[in-house]
Amino acid sequence: MAFKDIIANDLDEIFFNTDEFAEEIILDGVPILVVRANIKYNPYENKVDKTNIYGLAESYQAFYLKNNHGLDLYIGKQVNVNNKDFFIDNIIEDIGITKIILSVTEAR
Repeated sequence: MAFKDIIANDLDEIFFNTDEFAEEIILDGVPILVVRANIKYNPYENKVDKTNIYGLAESYQAFYLKNNHGLDLYIGKQVNVNNKDFFIDNIIEDIGITKIILSVTEAR
């Protein structure tokens, strides 16, 4: 078995298995399996965060998915995840996995 086959097998049987790490979400009306990671992500960390003076807070989540399931995903797009709206802040594709970083700004 080639290394790529071993990786693909591990993705299916371990990471994208609902008994292990994965969970099903509804992304823009499409049910998909993802691995969720709550993260602290600030692409502008060297700049002063002026949103705090208005009582706003940004939160970020990362979702790892095996493919895009035919969805048109791009940076800046507003998406609905389990009936909550987010914006796609970043997309990274590597070894057959797509990492999507989502952001939302809410009142504190």
